[in-house]
Amino acid sequence: MKKPVSNAVSLARQQAAVRLAQTLLATEAGVESALAGGGRILMEVADARAGLDLSVLHGQRMAEDAAELTATLVRARALAGKLHQTMAATQRQIGVRAVLPNPGDKPDQGTEPFLAAVERTPAAA
Repeated sequence: MKKPVSNAVSLARQQAAVRLAQTLLATEAGVESALAGGGRILMEVADARAGLDLSVLHGQRMAEDAAELTATLVRARALAGKLHQTMAATQRQIGVRAVLPNPGDKPDQGTEPFLAAVERTPAAA
């Protein structure tokens, strides 16, 4: 049998959940900004090579590193989404109600990520 939670504990849990949610949203914004920057770096590497009329071999390592950076940021973005689900599950376990102002803006826990579906779609021949 669960022990009842006092109002003070309940309020403290709710406040902690709000702080965590705000921090996660700010982190997501930072990841999105970095992701956009990674894409711009990759574009600049390609533009610089072409603009300088260099062989494709020049700057290849830079292009590979920029692509890896961008891919890592895409994975970080996915982990932020996973963290939303983990936080929601923990909130339910400790009896804290939803803290997002409009949870309808977020996909349901069981929703398949869009890109995962795209990656499994066979390419058109």
